[in-house]
Amino acid sequence: MGEMTSRIGFNKYQLFGKIAVLTVMIILIAMFIFFHPVLKSKPNSSYVPMIFLIIICLFLFFVSVLMTLQLLFIPKGVNIDHANNSIVLTFFGARSMTIYRNDLSNFSSTLVKTISTCCEGILLNLKDGEKYLLSDFNLKDYKPTKTFLEEGNVTWNENEKFSFIVYFINYFKHKFQHRL
Repeated sequence: MGEMTSRIGFNKYQLFGKIAVLTVMIILIAMFIFFHPVLKSKPNSSYVPMIFLIIICLFLFFVSVLMTLQLLFIPKGVNIDHANNSIVLTFFGARSMTIYRNDLSNFSSTLVKTISTCCEGILLNLKDGEKYLLSDFNLKDYKPTKTFLEEGNVTWNENEKFSFIVYFINYFKHKFQHRL
């Protein structure tokens, strides 16, 4: 008989890389806001450099927000409890969530595409409409979870397209609807 519980940790390169990049981006945005060298330019000078820097800052801000959402709302670990037929998702910080097999509607395979990588994974689709990403993007290895779900005869849907923006819109929409 196999282990009764399995622990899957986070993808350390993604986690620590995000923290490092976020730190650099926040410093760059802060430098622009507090030192704003373009805003100190002469009145008759061209506005092109200022517009260019504002666009860069807005882009950095958007990427920073997206990376912060990834850190906070995508699972960073999974505990598989074979005895209770459950999966415990752990998030950045101390937050966790238990999902029992009978809470699942199905799961789908997906690809998480970023600028530098393409990671395989699965989306857990809960009966109440929530979705959670488990992939090589955010976990050390998602495959034990997939095996657990297959052994439990959870319905598998072939492929589901993944987008971080759609994922977070649906996440917050679902959370907001449950609070009403």
